[in-house]
Amino acid sequence: MNTYRKIKIFLSLLILILLAGCDSMWDNHYQKEVDTVNSTVWNAISNDNTLNSIVNMFSELGLDTLLQQDRVFTLFIPQDDSFIDAIALFSQEKKKETMQYLISNGIILPSQFDELRKIGTLNNKFLNATKNSNNEVFIEGVKVNEISSLYQNGIIYYLESYPTTSENYDFLVKPNIEQFLADNCPWLLNYINSNNERFVDWDASENIGTNEQGLPVYDTIWIENNSFYDRFYPIGGEDREAGVTFTVFDQDLFEETLERDVESVLRIEEVPQVWLNEILFPILIESMVYEGQMAYEDFTHEMRNVRGDKVNTNYTWLNETPIECSNGLVYLFDTYSIAQSIVVDTILVEGEHFVINGEDSWVDDTSIVISSIPNKRPQRLPDGNISGGEYLKVTLKSDGSENGYYLEFKMKNAFPMEYKLECTSNYYSGKIKISVNGVDVGDFDGANYYTPWFKESFPVKHLTEFGDVTVRMTFVDGGAFNSYELYLDNIQLVPVLANK
Repeated sequence: MNTYRKIKIFLSLLILILLAGCDSMWDNHYQKEVDTVNSTVWNAISNDNTLNSIVNMFSELGLDTLLQQDRVFTLFIPQDDSFIDAIALFSQEKKKETMQYLISNGIILPSQFDELRKIGTLNNKFLNATKNSNNEVFIEGVKVNEISSLYQNGIIYYLESYPTTSENYDFLVKPNIEQFLADNCPWLLNYINSNNERFVDWDASENIGTNEQGLPVYDTIWIENNSFYDRFYPIGGEDREAGVTFTVFDQDLFEETLERDVESVLRIEEVPQVWLNEILFPILIESMVYEGQMAYEDFTHEMRNVRGDKVNTNYTWLNETPIECSNGLVYLFDTYSIAQSIVVDTILVEGEHFVINGEDSWVDDTSIVISSIPNKRPQRLPDGNISGGEYLKVTLKSDGSENGYYLEFKMKNAFPMEYKLECTSNYYSGKIKISVNGVDVGDFDGANYYTPWFKESFPVKHLTEFGDVTVRMTFVDGGAFNSYELYLDNIQLVPVLANK
């Protein structure tokens, strides 16, 4: 029997005990202040003439059927029904969300307010509950005037007014940031959800035996986590006191920006999702989330994000009027531009990064392949006149027996476009042939150059899809100077744009 089923059975038994009207349990919780009643919460409010407008609204929205089902509820019923007139112009959907805010699944006993601070409601939001030193209970700052008896299917808390301190009842049906992103910025919500993780909590999971193969079987408890929530903010929560400020662009502006700043520049039909997830989105997110609920006047060109990291902002592109969500503010960009340095970034690999510093041995990286010639230990050597200040050197036998030695590696996230492959080597290198994804793009011989370090460029025009490219540098022979060494300062893929 899994844990979920055990909990469900336990709760069912608890409800049956409550429904049976156990006076001793009720007295323990209520200190004999009220009695149990052989009726339902729906009957209680529908037979109260002072609540006619509220009951009629429940009925109009179909919530009367829900409240008469074989389930248990806690109702928070305003004794002042003026809010019904205030929401008259709402859409049916918003009316329903407004009324669902008055209903919570399960029975919440008065004694629980000593600890309970947040109450989940049917519209997937929370009511904040407090209790003062006089044992008076407040729901969203609104006083509880009366607590009903325990009915067959629940309990009723009668409030002075609708549970909000705002005169705008729409406040309580505002979306949280997650709901706002779902409707307006699905590109961002999809990325955030891609950070979901699910793994087994072995400490909480119970070993319940073995299977036919003798392997242990667990009543498994899963832990779900989202790394975006950990690093930035749990956007689906209802922490209205803290809250954050998001600066985002809606779906239309996002697609327009991608088409103008990425697809047209790179001459591609569609931006690969991998590039968005691994390159663009992590950069954008850093300057999108800020602590607290900020006024537009608080923005500056240089700020600290919710994690405390210093970031540059383009706040002048923002619409000055924020969208108020239930757990924060969202500012939408009226315009946006993705920096060309992000889009057409050169893909650079430094030669020294193939070698463990101080050990003269290859790094443990499955993306690097060395040909199977034994005893070819690399060297990582210093030179202050080159990029990174270090370079790779491999020495081969001068009798030609090691011709064909190669170094193969990946260059990540290349677009299906034209590049220049630029290789910086030394004039002591022998003859080196270079291929990209199995296609030869050219070769060089160090003997043909007259400076210690030189850069040779090769056209790469055959990439047809986004992804990592495989570069192979093959030692052909000693070249004109009979030099049996391979030198590499760096190698880079440089985008070739239409306007260059």
